[in-house]
Amino acid sequence: MNISCEWFHISSYTLSIDSVKGVVYFVEMIKKNLGTLDCFIIETDTGEKPKHAVILLHGYGADGKDLISLGNDWKDFLPETVFIAPNAPDICDDTPFGRQWFPLNRFTKDAMLEQMMAIAPKISKHIEDIIDHYSVPPSRVTLCGFSQGCMLALEIALTAENPYAGLLGYSGMLLNDDMASLTNKETLIHMIHGTADMVIPSSEWNHTTKSLTEAGYQVSGYKTKGLAHGIDREGIDSGKHFIKMCSAEKSSAI
Repeated sequence: MNISCEWFHISSYTLSIDSVKGVVYFVEMIKKNLGTLDCFIIETDTGEKPKHAVILLHGYGADGKDLISLGNDWKDFLPETVFIAPNAPDICDDTPFGRQWFPLNRFTKDAMLEQMMAIAPKISKHIEDIIDHYSVPPSRVTLCGFSQGCMLALEIALTAENPYAGLLGYSGMLLNDDMASLTNKETLIHMIHGTADMVIPSSEWNHTTKSLTEAGYQVSGYKTKGLAHGIDREGIDSGKHFIKMCSAEKSSAI
């Protein structure tokens, strides 16, 4: 994904040139290690202890700061939310400047499923450690993933011991078709995909949403005509409203 075309670090601020908005702004964030993962973090806009959390899982060859700019866009709308974008643990096989959740040396669904299943329990534990740090229960946490990060987020959210509030997926797909292994039907799911995606075809959106709906999940989302492998302004705005809905529903239930 390429939300921002250039980044400059200045202490705990990042200067971002946003290709979606066409503007330059400062992202106030911190970078620190939580558990065993380096994370980019935007704290609550109120400065108080967060009531909700959004965990952002980046795509293949990117890193946490690629998605943390979404938190900067969403923070005013979700002032009681902390946004956390961890770096994947491994350096990307194809670029030393990026990270990967799992290798993509064999780009088939069976091969990706095998690689993902090998790492998913470990990353799930990392995410549990991250939200424990902020004392936010999973029922108030939304997982958000792009591309490879979406594949992993789907697996983690739908197999976690304690259900998450929601799953927001951009340009991803469901790798695990074993519906009997998936749980947490109360986790809300919102999937967005471009019809011009040449990396993960939009037909995977059809498969993912149909399979999960038939399995009893509450699935929403849409395909964006002409959008390639990325996130546009409509998708950013749709995402923040979905997170707000998840936060409101879970808060009222507690």
